[in-house]
Parts: sequence; C-alpha cells; structure tokens
Amino acid sequence: MESPSQLNNDSKRVKDRHSFKINICKKCKIDVNKTFLPVKLALYFWFAAGYSSIAFLPVFMKHQGFTIADFAIINTISVPLQISGGIVSGIFADKIGRAKPIMVGYFIIYLLVILSFPLMPRVTECGSNTMNFTCQDDDFTLFTAEANCDILQNDSQKISCSKISFRNATFSENHKNCIYVNNVYSSENISMEKYVFNNNSGICHYSLNLKKYAIENLTTCRVEMCESFIFSCTSKPPMNCNENKEIWIFIYYIVFIVYDVIRTTQFKLFDVIVMDLTVEHGTDFGRQRIWSIIGSLSGPPTVGFLLHVFSSDSSEKNYSFVFYCITVFTCLSAAELWKVNTKLNNPAQEMGRKFLKLFKDINIVLFFLLLFVGGFSWGFQSIFRNWYLQDMGASDFLLGISSGIPFLYGLPFLYYSRWWINKIGEPNLFVLALLGHAVSGFAYSLLKEPWIAVIIELTHILTYDLFIVSVLEYAVKVTPEGVQATMKVIALSLHFNGGRIISTSLGGYIMSVYGARMAFKVIGSCALIYSVIYGVFLITRFFSKKKTGKLELN
Repeated sequence: MESPSQLNNDSKRVKDRHSFKINICKKCKIDVNKTFLPVKLALYFWFAAGYSSIAFLPVFMKHQGFTIADFAIINTISVPLQISGGIVSGIFADKIGRAKPIMVGYFIIYLLVILSFPLMPRVTECGSNTMNFTCQDDDFTLFTAEANCDILQNDSQKISCSKISFRNATFSENHKNCIYVNNVYSSENISMEKYVFNNNSGICHYSLNLKKYAIENLTTCRVEMCESFIFSCTSKPPMNCNENKEIWIFIYYIVFIVYDVIRTTQFKLFDVIVMDLTVEHGTDFGRQRIWSIIGSLSGPPTVGFLLHVFSSDSSEKNYSFVFYCITVFTCLSAAELWKVNTKLNNPAQEMGRKFLKLFKDINIVLFFLLLFVGGFSWGFQSIFRNWYLQDMGASDFLLGISSGIPFLYGLPFLYYSRWWINKIGEPNLFVLALLGHAVSGFAYSLLKEPWIAVIIELTHILTYDLFIVSVLEYAVKVTPEGVQATMKVIALSLHFNGGRIISTSLGGYIMSVYGARMAFKVIGSCALIYSVIYGVFLITRFFSKKKTGKLELN
C-alpha cells in the first residue's frame, strides 16, 4: 500500500510532466500546462479573427453602399437565428458529449463565407446627379457648390457640364443680343475636388475648375458680376455601380447572416470546451480566458494598421486585405483546436424538467432580464460605435485601437477575477456592469473628438471582463447538475445576441432618425434604470434574508 507521501510525489511528477515553468525574474515564475497550449493558441487566433471582423465588417458594409438602416435590418434578422443556432448547437453538443466535431464543421463554413465577401460587388445604385455651380472668380475658372457627398464618390467618376445660364444678369447696350455657348464639357476639361464637412450632415463642398482652353468661346456676353454665371454639371454613374442592386442586397443578407450565426456560436462553444477542460484539470477559467482577450486585443489593431499601411497610397481602400487576415487567423485556430483532446461527457438527462423548475425562480428571471439589458448596450456599441467614430473622422488605425485596447485594460482584472468576485460578489458586479454601460453611453453621446473613445472604453473592465466571468460562475451556482453547459450557452446568448435584437432595430432606428448622440443617450438611460431596479431587488433580498435569519434564531 502506497503512503500519502508517495501519492503526493506521484501526483507532483504527473503535474510536472504536463507543465513547464517560465522564469520572469527570481521571485516570479509562471507554470504553463502543456495540455492547454493548443487551447490557448486556438482561443488567441479565433478571437483575433472574430474581433477583427466585428471591428471592420460594419465599415466594409458601409463602403459597399449599405446605409445604417440596411445594416440594422440585417442584424435584426440575424440575432434570433444566432440565439437559436447557439442553443441548438449547445444542446446537440451535450447530446453527443463533445463540441469539437461541431466546431470543426463551423470552421469550414466560416472560411468559405469570409472569402466570399471580397468577391461580391458594391450595391451602389446606378444613376446620375446634377449640381448647379456658381462662379467664384472673374476669370470664370472657379465654380463651387454644396451637395450630397454621395454624388461624387471618387476622383475617377465621369462628369459632364453644360446648360450655361445667367441669373439676374444685366448686359450693356452693345451686348443685349449676345449668346452663350451651350457646350458639353467632359472630365478632360474639368478638375473637381470634394471637401467633407465634419458635422455628420452628409453635405460636401465641391470645387470645380475649368481648364484654360475650355474657357475660350465660353460666351460672347460680357457679364460684370461673376456670381451671375451658373454652370450645371451632371455626374455619370460610377464604374462599379450595380444594375442588380436588390438581388445583391439579398445575397449580402444571406452571407452576412450565415457569417454572424457561425461566429457567435463558435464563441459560445469555445467557452463550453474551455470550461470543461478547466473543470477536468482543476485550473482557473478566468486565466484561460486571458488568451482570448489577448487575441481580441491584438487582432483588430494589427489588421487596422496593416490596412492603413497598404491602403495609404491608394485613393480608395481595398478591404479584401481584412478578410485575408481573418482567414489566416481562422485557419491557425482550427489547426490548434484539432490538437485538443476533449473529454467525452455523459449525455444530459431530464433537461426540460430541470429548466422548467429553474425558470420559475424570480432570481433567474431578473438575471435573464439583466443579461438582456446588458446585451442591449453591448450590442449597440459593438455594431455602431465604429460607424459613429468614422463619421467623426476617425482613421482606420484609431478604429482598430479603440476596438482592441479595452481588452488590455481588463487583463490584470481578468487574471485576478476570482479575487474580485469573492470580494464584491456576482450580483453586485452585475449592478456595476450596468452602471458602466450607462457611463459609456452618456460619454459617447457627448463625444467631440474620436480619440477620447480610447478613454471611455475603460468601462470595458466592468461591462465585459469581470461581468462575463461573473455570469458564468453565477450560472454554475444557480443551475443543477446536468444542464450547466446549456445554461451557460443560454446566458451568453441572451447577453450577446438577445439584447442585440433591440439594439439593432430600435437603436438603429433612433440613430438613423435622431442621430447617434441621441441613440447613445437612450442606451445609457436604459442601463441606468435597470441598474437601479436590480440594485433595489438585491437590497430588498438582503434585508429579507436578514429578517428571516433573526426569526429563525428567535
């Protein structure tokens, strides 16, 4: 019979065989479990790919000709399918005992969808637009106008000018019968520049210059006031306009929905696999999740920087490079996931009866509503924040930084998340997370300079890092054995997908009609109101338990 010391030595040798140490300094060493190395790398590359697509796909869709209303409709249709797809995938994973085969299949479909985006054309409608320019100098060389920014999309777009007329002009006695030449001036005779007003109005200032040889024989009239001279110009349809706009919008809808459902489902299934492995090996879930945060941190800034570098010499951005980067990240994640040895779990029993009993608890009902409100705030910011910042003049590099750097803020808090949860408690952290959403919503509504978004994203520590770990640990505490994995998927679906139903429909509508600032105010107000409601419930429950405890003692 082996002694306890022998058993401890054997256990230590097994642990040493599956781990190695990294010496940072004399008093600081990090133990790395070899079993989790492919898991860490798979998390890193997948979150780098996923968050790069979250950061740049809305900008790409805008570049392709979609409006805020169009994008809101796509997301509104996608979200219910994300919820059902995630829950069905979670239940199916419980039934077969493994999530890995499902994830491998999703990886293949995801790669095909991502590579299809750069192959699809814009949905810009073909049509011509007319602008009336007024003369600005006595040489009849400079004309200006203010019109919609969509009229002239790039410098290579063809323009023709004609229909020269006079407005309130008086002529001398010798020129009463003068004539003006109604020539058609093409792009070869004209140079035009567009200046965007930084006020989200959608109106641009256009400056038109006639070349010297084009001015000759412009008119036989002698006009003393240059402002009386009117020059009417028509922009021809761009070369990349789409004659089948409605068909391609429908195709975009299908492709985007498939992309969105698979992406969100993969996030949840990764949490299922990591949670199973951490329970099996007795490790900390929060510290494993750090690798997903590092991927989220490094992916968008890296892609944004490379896009900025490779597009700096081009008059028009080519977002194909973004999708190629996402493809590389996804392939690396799939390769590492293939190396992971996952445990075969026992199939769940009587899931319906257990969940029916669970949903009758008022604590669970309010918990689900909290996830829904938090998801409403999170979903709106993740979808429309970069759109809003780009309209304010933010560069691609700043968009990448503002999307990735919040995770840097949360790394130390995530590493010690168990300590924070033990000190504060999961329900109290829920209230703090809602207050964080309120602060960020009101801050974005008052934003004047886009770079300040990097500071506002400090609220990410409460609204995402500590919040998600608290949600998953709380789900384990309140859920009976056999349905905990499905409960985690439901909780994540309500937060990341359920709230987006309102954020994309109602939030998108408010943003398109009343502006982004009003939309962010509504987001902040909703989070603030429910934080008060949930806080009052926690206080009432605390005093109720305290009173019950005193009665039992008496």
